[in-house]
Amino acid sequence: MVRGCDLDSHGPFSRWCAPSAVFYNGDGVVLYEGGERIWTWMHDLFSPFERLDVQIEESRARVLEGVVTLKPGVGVLAEDGDELGQGGEKVVFYPRDSALRGEGIPVRRMMEFVIGEPEEAGQGTDGRQFWRGKVWWDTIVLAHELAERRRKAAEQATKERSS
Repeated sequence: MVRGCDLDSHGPFSRWCAPSAVFYNGDGVVLYEGGERIWTWMHDLFSPFERLDVQIEESRARVLEGVVTLKPGVGVLAEDGDELGQGGEKVVFYPRDSALRGEGIPVRRMMEFVIGEPEEAGQGTDGRQFWRGKVWWDTIVLAHELAERRRKAAEQATKERSS
């Protein structure tokens, strides 16, 4: 499981995401298609943070039977034997930039993933890869807190320069 923010140390995208993986927004709109694009997006999203503390509040998994549409009209499909993982968690983000450090920034999120056999031989982790993903979280909470910390850091730097 990736808990740190240094995604480079976790290997190539294909260790985690199928080359044809799809990541959806919570409303079903496709955000990223292709494991490499998803991994690049995750790298950009999490690189400003030194670490994440993930507190799992609820999780469940089940093996799917047959071909399943998980959300009608959305197109998240799974095949016989794939696993559906769902979970709710509180993630506390700790900024990497020393000027923005302080208490962690807590954000709740809900996730849904379809995990199956690797798309290509030699890929995956423990014989599995992410095929479909969807997440619901309030990114505005994180953005507002980071903006406020940047504003305070700029004010502090201005005060120090004028002293």
